[in-house]
Amino acid sequence: MLPAELPGIANRCLAGYRRLLKRGHFLRPKSGLRLIKSVQEKINPLAAFMNDCWERDAKAEAEGKGPTAETIHNVFSDWCRANDRHDLILRTPKAKLLAEIHKLPEWEWIKAFKPHGQVRRYPGLKRKAKHDV
Repeated sequence: MLPAELPGIANRCLAGYRRLLKRGHFLRPKSGLRLIKSVQEKINPLAAFMNDCWERDAKAEAEGKGPTAETIHNVFSDWCRANDRHDLILRTPKAKLLAEIHKLPEWEWIKAFKPHGQVRRYPGLKRKAKHDV
């Protein structure tokens, strides 16, 4: 039975290969993306903090609105206490926190904005409406 199926199997493989070449990259299934996110959060707790507590807000980004470094650090400290990660508070002082977050590929878009005479803010970043902190 299998020898009769081989030409059809080969045609499907070749069609998939042509789609891959045309697209230039593999497609990741959504279930795989969740797994990747989970692994990244295990490897880097700052990724878990950002994914738990913050989200991108295009409207606030366009308006130049966002939290201060102080607010981000306070939320970080609360998250660390809630997740029993007191070691992170000591290892990641306020001055270093945003630099470390900026190294995360999904959060590297965060840029500081300081209008003349005002405190520095991080436009486009907003607290998630529902979080466990």
